Amino acid sequence: MLLQNKIKLIRALVLLGLGLFSVDSFSQNNESFRTPAKLYAGAYSVKVQLRKGLTEYDVPFWIKPDQAESTVDQALLKDLGYVDKEIIFDEVKISGERLDKKKFKNLKSEWAFVPDFAKSCCFGVIGRDLLEDFEIRFNPESPTHLEWNRIITKENSEPYSATYLKLLKKLFSFEQTLDIPFVLNLQERKLDFEGKVIPEKKSLFKFFFVPPERVIRVTDILTNDKVAAKKVGFVPGLIITHINGEKVSGLDRWVIEKYLRGEKGAALKFTSKAKKEFEFNFSDRQFK
Repeated sequence: MLLQNKIKLIRALVLLGLGLFSVDSFSQNNESFRTPAKLYAGAYSVKVQLRKGLTEYDVPFWIKPDQAESTVDQALLKDLGYVDKEIIFDEVKISGERLDKKKFKNLKSEWAFVPDFAKSCCFGVIGRDLLEDFEIRFNPESPTHLEWNRIITKENSEPYSATYLKLLKKLFSFEQTLDIPFVLNLQERKLDFEGKVIPEKKSLFKFFFVPPERVIRVTDILTNDKVAAKKVGFVPGLIITHINGEKVSGLDRWVIEKYLRGEKGAALKFTSKAKKEFEFNFSDRQFK
């Protein structure tokens, strides 16, 4: 490996002297790199830089290993000024690292909508055609990030089983929250979790968002907690504006669900639209 690196360095220096190799290109395509990410329940998104001529679009993409081909939502890109009929870029990067894809198929990809999410997302999808070139560690711990390690692409790999793709689709979705890091290597069909996957608990109550303020309305309360809740006036129809001092208008649904499952602390404080405060503790499951 050391000898190979020396050969690469000598070749690069020769090309640099001939004016055929820039310092910028020498810094690209590292064997490993790291990217900041956002997490929506189990769905990860990362920023992708798309350059067309002198224009660069720095936009979020979903990570979707259950989708074969990487795609772009042309309707969303058009809102940013992209007018070409074909979706072809001069350069595609993640955190400054070039990807081996320039042409994308048009496919709707904005699946996270207000009001369930504080902001809508995303402009495209990174599918298996790009993800297969890497072993990726997904880390949900703050600050959420992905660690990419380039691997050698195998020729004539076995087709993916329907069961494996179904597992990937469920894992990278809004349906569940996974709070432990894991490593994905599609070529090896490897999915290693760094810890025990704990089944999700049920939320304290069900709710929906009320526009335009994006406050939440309680629709149902867990059966075992209904009596205690009713005694203090915490009943279906109640409008909640804050949870533990945070405005619910700025929280994604999955974050609120984590509060309601006790995953962000045992003690909860709810503020209603009428400015009344309610307290609940998962340790004794009592309302105050």
